Amino acid sequence: MSNDQKIILLRETFPWMGSHSGYDLICDYINNNEEINSIQLVKIAKKPGTILKTLYLYLERNIKKSVTYSAESFLAELEIVKKNIIFRTDIVHLIYVERMLGVLAKFPEFLRGKIVGTVHQPMNLWLKGRHNPEMVKQLEALIVLSHKEKDFFEKFIPGNVHFIRHGVDTDFFCPATGLEEKQKIERPRCLFSGIWLRDIGTLHGVVERVLQRNSGIHFDLLIPIDRRDEPHFEKLKKYSQVHWHAGLTDEELRELYRSASLLLLPLHDCTANNALLEGVSCGLPVVSNDVGGVPDYTEPDFADLFPIGDAESMSEAVLAIVDDFELRQERGLKARAYAKSCLDWKHIAQETVHVYEEFL
Repeated sequence: MSNDQKIILLRETFPWMGSHSGYDLICDYINNNEEINSIQLVKIAKKPGTILKTLYLYLERNIKKSVTYSAESFLAELEIVKKNIIFRTDIVHLIYVERMLGVLAKFPEFLRGKIVGTVHQPMNLWLKGRHNPEMVKQLEALIVLSHKEKDFFEKFIPGNVHFIRHGVDTDFFCPATGLEEKQKIERPRCLFSGIWLRDIGTLHGVVERVLQRNSGIHFDLLIPIDRRDEPHFEKLKKYSQVHWHAGLTDEELRELYRSASLLLLPLHDCTANNALLEGVSCGLPVVSNDVGGVPDYTEPDFADLFPIGDAESMSEAVLAIVDDFELRQERGLKARAYAKSCLDWKHIAQETVHVYEEFL
């Protein structure tokens, strides 16, 4: 790619993500690529003035969009148009299509450059109308985070859908040195993290089954305080072996991964999943579900994947792993090796640059 070609990267950060987590980190790695001349814009929580608000309300009724598209999204698109004119950019990459694409899907002629986008939400949410797949037809290329989404979007943008995995900061999320001896003598711990598309009912079932057979196993649940009123969480609060976490620093989050024996992640659906990527990068065996993009981010030699809701099989897998220290170590090493070879942001950013090169 010629360095005189310019790219706008529209990124967004989220308060629940640490500085080493989230898909928007790809912007930093692309920006560090010597082949790229990029301009980073950050979508911010800013309300439009009266005139722009009136224009937004008018346009909003006539565009194909997602429920997560907002007035802030509209202002970000206007900023893209302005930067595109000033710097004569060749590519605009919308890092979160669901939260960023609206007016530009209706009026792509506002831009000189070509639009690339990355979608994050599972196919089922697009089918249910939460997001409008028609809007991606105006994209030059679409990046998806799992094979299932690739097959789904091909009918809207045939030949221009690219599967590229979500990445992880493998330099930061890594196993601690000298951890093996420490874990031999400490009680085994299972880590669960997150709310979105998690199967809390199955989590509850797994915890109860496991503790009935081995009361020495502990569970660390990383759950926002204001989301713990879910009935299944309420039932888990009675167990002294269940420990609750929230509001962690980056280093505290990493320590939680490092102190775990395995990642327990019952899911209803997903494309990519930050907890999964970070756990794998820290060398954790995985017990999860064969759903969505999970098979795209795991391999059988370190992950046991089961049908949705199969609490019995997941419990058996947890017990087998925590009872066998050598098995845990073997699977942990394979998980770490997989993260380094397949999920490192440096590789993911380079794959993304190759997509740009295909149509420049």
